[in-house]
Amino acid sequence: MFGVGWLETVLIIVVIILVVKPKDIPAFVHKVGKIFGKLKQSYDMLVDNLRNLETKVKDEVETYASVDDEKKDDKKTSDNDDEDEDYDDDDDDDYEEEEKKAKKIKKAVKPKKKSVKTTKRTVKKIKKSAKQNKKKAVRLKKSTKPTGKKA
Repeated sequence: MFGVGWLETVLIIVVIILVVKPKDIPAFVHKVGKIFGKLKQSYDMLVDNLRNLETKVKDEVETYASVDDEKKDDKKTSDNDDEDEDYDDDDDDDYEEEEKKAKKIKKAVKPKKKSVKTTKRTVKKIKKSAKQNKKKAVRLKKSTKPTGKKA
């Protein structure tokens, strides 16, 4: 799963046995499992939210793009049909206003790559801080572990 072979697994188990008291190993493994479970749950929730946001943005962009295309097609057909009729400036102004609104909406709805990168960085920071917290916990257990020396 993580690219860890059997030798690395044995080494990790030996280190855990040396660092953690044998009677505390089940509690330690339980805590580590809870931490990894919470991290995975948070990561999955973040990914789901990003996917949902992406689909919403795509739907909105497609909706406004299709409306814009329809308006352009309507204008072209009306220009071809109304060659003999007088030209009405009000229709052209309305079209330009609608086109400007559509462009503003496209810009507002357009996904920002920077926010996705920032989210990825945040996830990396969370993972890094979790690793550091684990190391601190191991160091703390080592420092509080009785040495066995009697005075």
